[in-house]
Amino acid sequence: MDFMETIRKRYSCRAFNNEPVKDDLIETILQVGGNAPVGRGAYDTLHFTVVKDAELLDKLRHDPGKPDSKIDPMFNAQALILASANEESFALANQNVGCALSYMSLAATTLGVESLYVYGFLNRMNEQKTEAISEVVVPEGYTILGGLALGYTDKDHASKEELVNLVSTDYQK
Repeated sequence: MDFMETIRKRYSCRAFNNEPVKDDLIETILQVGGNAPVGRGAYDTLHFTVVKDAELLDKLRHDPGKPDSKIDPMFNAQALILASANEESFALANQNVGCALSYMSLAATTLGVESLYVYGFLNRMNEQKTEAISEVVVPEGYTILGGLALGYTDKDHASKEELVNLVSTDYQK
């Protein structure tokens, strides 16, 4: 699949099935994320944590900010890659994590794995220091800033026929 086809095929999956994601595919996705642009080349300021354990994924699905919510914030994803940054890098941390997660999302699409960028429920869990988030292995001094839910779907999703520009653009000449 060429790059433009990958861009047309990538979307935010919100209906994962129960099929597990193979470790070699996750490893390739992580390698791509680890080669994303990082401010000042400070790759040692980022950390990725892969969660595939069904029990921990179920704990993370509980949204403490919305305890009565029936919506699974990961939509039954079978794997979750969490991206963390250390406290020394916070000037660029969100940008670095965003780049890494975007690269991983595109890699997943190329490999036939569906993905969904997740943030809100992770942020609430971090703020509330929930039991589930404390079970995730993150090095001392690092904070989870975003995640990528991974899996497969049984739903059909049509590729975009053409790329559309949804952002307004001005050209300065």
